[in-house]
Amino acid sequence: MLGQALHHLDAAVTAGYNDCLELHAPALLAHHADPRFRGAYQRMRITMADLDELQWLHREVVIMSQEATQASVDNIGRRDTGVSLLPQAPLPTRVPDTPGILCARLELTAVQTALRRAAWNADVSRSSGNTSLSLIDDTWDYPGARHDAWHADVLDTRREQAAAARAFVERPGLSTLLVPCPPLGSLVYPA
Repeated sequence: MLGQALHHLDAAVTAGYNDCLELHAPALLAHHADPRFRGAYQRMRITMADLDELQWLHREVVIMSQEATQASVDNIGRRDTGVSLLPQAPLPTRVPDTPGILCARLELTAVQTALRRAAWNADVSRSSGNTSLSLIDDTWDYPGARHDAWHADVLDTRREQAAAARAFVERPGLSTLLVPCPPLGSLVYPA
């Protein structure tokens, strides 16, 4: 099975795959000593500008996952019927130097979409449950629901501002010269 995976990695590198950061994921560290893995990795090329964006893309996946978890915790016991969207940082708009960055952008977009859908579905379910309860329960806490709605709006605003502040900003002066990826073991995968 490892042989097949390395064959596919080799083919991906030939086609332009250069997500050197992904190959530093904890699950792949054990393969760093494999000469076939090292050979494929050493053929990968990237620019420092693309590597900077790649690091941002990977960090954003982690941050978006943490935000989704926090949003679901924040909604526990929420009595209002409003629905919150999980904000996301805008994707970079710079023209990448290598095609591999486009794949990493697609991965982030897929993660953002999946997390937003999951958060939306959970929030709609909570909201419809609260609507039903308010219709059948004469003692429904309407002032508490209004307070929860206000609190949720405050949190939504903070999340939107935080997502906007996380937008990728291209650092001036980073090289656009194609160079080998940093050596195996020299990059830290975001946790």
